[in-house]
Amino acid sequence: LAQTYSSWKWSVPREQPGGKGVYGHGAAMLPGNVMMVYGGWETSAPGGSSKRQASSSGALRFFNVTSMSWSDSYTNPTPGKIPTGTGSHDAPGAGSDAIQSKKLGLG
Repeated sequence: LAQTYSSWKWSVPREQPGGKGVYGHGAAMLPGNVMMVYGGWETSAPGGSSKRQASSSGALRFFNVTSMSWSDSYTNPTPGKIPTGTGSHDAPGAGSDAIQSKKLGLG
């Protein structure tokens, strides 16, 4: 396992977004090698006496993994290739395929 991940290394990007840091957030990778960061709680100021932090404003932040830079906006690099929902998945559909799977289970 160590050899598998030995070439992977994370470093803190030099460019940081404005505002306070956020923890407890979610993230998702988008087309174009961009990570969308959302939600979470803001960190308190250093030396602050507050034990509870305010929830994040809900603003989305975008981190370009290729350029290691932050942005407040995102443009899909492949806008014409929006998923149609007809891709492969394990769940049966609501149509005749679902009925057929029930028949097979009864036989």
